[in-house]
Amino acid sequence: MWPKLGGADRVNIYDFGTIFNISVSDTKMEKVYFFDESEQDVYEVDSLGLQLWVDQNNEIVTVFVSI
Repeated sequence: MWPKLGGADRVNIYDFGTIFNISVSDTKMEKVYFFDESEQDVYEVDSLGLQLWVDQNNEIVTVFVSI
């Protein structure tokens, strides 16, 4: 069910969507650009109270949780 994680392993945003039955394409997303010319997609998953920051490889790199 959940991919085996350990250390610095990251979860792909589409795998996350499958695991939690969330349509990634229907999730509100904004693109954030940084001064070093990198960018990340920020997904708002309101149903779970999560904000997911996703790199250019579609891997979740940061999760903010609202309680």
